[in-house]
This record gives sequence, C-alpha cells and structure tokens, in this order.
Amino acid sequence: MKQFLFVLAASLLLGSCSLKPKPPPHLIDEDTYVDVLIELQLLKAYQKNSTADSSTVDSLMQGIFQKYNVTKKQFEKSHFYYQNQLKTQTARIDKAIDRLREDRTLKKDSAGTDSSSLNQKYLNYK
Repeated sequence: MKQFLFVLAASLLLGSCSLKPKPPPHLIDEDTYVDVLIELQLLKAYQKNSTADSSTVDSLMQGIFQKYNVTKKQFEKSHFYYQNQLKTQTARIDKAIDRLREDRTLKKDSAGTDSSSLNQKYLNYK
C-alpha cells in the first residue's frame, strides 16, 4: 500500500511538472519582467534593512507597477508563467544579477566608493 501511494504521488508530481502553462493574457515581455523583478527584490531588501512601515512599502510597490504600466495581478501571472520555464527563468535571473552587478560597478566608478543605498536607477520615486 505504501509503495502504491509513493508511486501515485511520484507520478502526479512528475505529471504536473511536465504541464506547460499557457501564457496568460497580457503577459509582460521578458525585459520588463526582469526590470520589475529587480525592483521588487530591491524593495524587499530595502524593507528588510530599514524601518519602513508597510504602507510605505506598499506605496513603493505600487509605484514600481505604475512605472512599468503593469498591474500586480499581471506581474503575478507573468511570474508564475515564467517560473515554470526553468532553463529560461534561470537565464532571466542571471540577466537580472548581471544588470545589478553592472549598475553597482558603474556606481562604484562614478562615486569612487561602494554605495549600499537603495539602487536609485531602479527605484527613483519621491
């Protein structure tokens, strides 16, 4: 009985992994998706390392979505779709990391020092 349950669970898991979701309506293009993903991760880091209250963080998040003319729901659906493409999602994440590294290097070169402040290239709200 235990073997049967294990085989059943394994087949359901493997079967569900092979299903490719359809692109959602209003799928965010990959470059915009990467930009929004970067900014949301920066916002998460900012929230973790500051005393910002949730209303400030929510306001900044809404600003990110407005900046790229996408909705939170549209981003979530696009994120779910892109995450289910493991190889290409890894490439998108690598692209995001490269952009952040490049920006940090440019910031170091222009300021002469390393700045740990929130990346203003991506979060330029007042």
